[in-house]
Amino acid sequence: MQKLIEKLCDFLPLLVFIIAYYKSDIITATTCLIIASLLSLSVVYIIKRKLPKVMVFSNIILIIFGGITVFSEDSTFIKIKPTILYLSFASILIYDLIAKKALLKHLFGQAFELDDKTYFNLSKQWLVFFITCAVLNEVIWRNFSEKTWVSFKTFGVLGLTFVFTLLQVIALQKKSKTDIK
Repeated sequence: MQKLIEKLCDFLPLLVFIIAYYKSDIITATTCLIIASLLSLSVVYIIKRKLPKVMVFSNIILIIFGGITVFSEDSTFIKIKPTILYLSFASILIYDLIAKKALLKHLFGQAFELDDKTYFNLSKQWLVFFITCAVLNEVIWRNFSEKTWVSFKTFGVLGLTFVFTLLQVIALQKKSKTDIK
């Protein structure tokens, strides 16, 4: 039950954003997204008594760019937020590759038993994925309607992430020395 609540906390803010956008406008939807994200963060903290770093970082970026969007009534800031987030993750992976830290080994170490080379290859693949998502976000928000961007941001990126992650898990299972625990 706890895992289900955590997963709901991941997707509930996005659902709230979509509903608010189609019922009202992007400024209202952004306000609702910030509130729903903070509520989700609170629920996760109550359940786990700690917060995942990625969730905290994502919420900080959301509060900054979402807050600027709401107060300036300029949707540009919420539209560039995903680009900033993806490039931040890409930067972390670039540092990881340069410093040879194998960050993903720490994240996935208990699920997969892989050698460092495989983890570095995985980091490179995620790096390309995040840069691709950042570029796609920029192209779409700058060249298409707001409604198209909202659809891409909610359904397109979610679908891309799901497919990419699934392909990574399948590949890792083949390379893993042990099955997923």
